[in-house]
Amino acid sequence: MLPQNNLFIEVKSRCLDLFNDKTVYDYLPKTDVGYPLIFIGESYQIDTRTKSYIYGQIKQTVHIYNDYKRRGQTSKIAEKIISNLRTLEGKTYKFDLIDTNILTMEDNTAERPLIHQVVELTFSYN
Repeated sequence: MLPQNNLFIEVKSRCLDLFNDKTVYDYLPKTDVGYPLIFIGESYQIDTRTKSYIYGQIKQTVHIYNDYKRRGQTSKIAEKIISNLRTLEGKTYKFDLIDTNILTMEDNTAERPLIHQVVELTFSYN
């Protein structure tokens, strides 16, 4: 299994442990779902190989959508996710969270205004 897929499974599993299956998605659902909504999104893997070993970094994005009046709750959700993902043990790889970037913006793609937080997590793996 690619490290990227292994990490995706672990991130989704941890988010499901923290929240519920009506909140966490691995696809972007229709706009008629409840909020908050957590979407385990894009990932990007950068490998470094040696003769007998592979290590590198993976950027995993987690999107949080919520009612625009709940910005504080949205930030607390992001904080909870980040603190819970500091170290992960995958089936084949060990992942360490080494960097986070958070972008918060308004979103008007649904019938009502939303707050959209994009949490970009950078993990090292070996």
